[in-house]
Amino acid sequence: MKILLTVLLFCNLATYGQNKYVIEVNFNHSSNKMVYLSNAYGGPLDRTKAVHVDSTLMVNNRCTFEGEFTQLQYYSIAIGSKRDYVPFIIDNGKIVIKGDASNYLWKTTKVESLQNHWLSIEKNKVDSIQLIREVFQDSLLKYQNKSKKLAKRYSRLMDKQDSSMVVSLFSFTKQYPDSYYAFFSLMQIYKYTPAVFNLAKKIFPLFSARIKNSDEGKEFYSLLFEKKLLEGVLFPQIATYDEHTKIKTIKLHHQVYLIDYWASWCAPCIAKLPVLKRYKKRFEKKGFKLISISLDNNYNNWMAARERYEINWENYCNLKGFDSKDVKFFGIDAIPFAILVNSKGNIVKINPTDKYIENYLNRIYK
Repeated sequence: MKILLTVLLFCNLATYGQNKYVIEVNFNHSSNKMVYLSNAYGGPLDRTKAVHVDSTLMVNNRCTFEGEFTQLQYYSIAIGSKRDYVPFIIDNGKIVIKGDASNYLWKTTKVESLQNHWLSIEKNKVDSIQLIREVFQDSLLKYQNKSKKLAKRYSRLMDKQDSSMVVSLFSFTKQYPDSYYAFFSLMQIYKYTPAVFNLAKKIFPLFSARIKNSDEGKEFYSLLFEKKLLEGVLFPQIATYDEHTKIKTIKLHHQVYLIDYWASWCAPCIAKLPVLKRYKKRFEKKGFKLISISLDNNYNNWMAARERYEINWENYCNLKGFDSKDVKFFGIDAIPFAILVNSKGNIVKINPTDKYIENYLNRIYK
């Protein structure tokens, strides 16, 4: 299980050759306002990677954009202010965008095209499941340190919602295999739990040839089906950030290490902390070392979680989420994720169970 992750590994889908679009924009109360067309590389909610494509002046509440694109992906329209925007999927042919600029665009806008029609069919269902999941997530965090029974209950309920989302996408992809919304959504949630990951592997073959044969499709395939076999090899040097936001290369010193990947927003990671603390208490004096690497993108969130949960062992933050090189190298699909390393610096086990870790440490330090 994993909290929704806001920073995405992939956000666009390459297609072959140039495709042409004609975007007809019609917004009431928009005359003489500027309208901006952007390429939303970061997806529908991430404006940090948006790239300006075109802009013009609304005349009689209307304007038209024409252009070419090579990648099926999210774009956005903003009127008056770039902060008031609505995302949509760029599509081949005509796209009609209608709304009312006197209100927030997301409240009134309708986008007419095949890809965006498919989006509208499934999005409300997925959003409603996600909303319930967030309620359970808040409850899990509330009771995390108060009631193990309640925390476990809400954790199971979150898992159930995760499964509901991916099952919904499974049925939807069977019916609409060329839907970019389904592909994009699956890439957001496939790391949530092992069950979701396994179902994502069943969904991927259902996508159209255009999606599967794209560069992003091929890379997504490799993440789903081609995990690296790293056990027995030397643990690599990893460059990350320390508490002073200085780049730090992690070096191991002839001791047994457990490298723990986590994040402040990850409820299962927080739930795992008492187990890590137990390892530290029992085995640290015998030579065992813990290193935690946060996948937080926000430095302040990481530091606040360190203090709140009393993470008093060696820990760092990559500030890049799932986009960091080490995460991709190890094929990390979900967190918490651990790597057990022996005193020679060789990887013993990738993502071992708690039982495996405890048995190994008891055997080494008997």
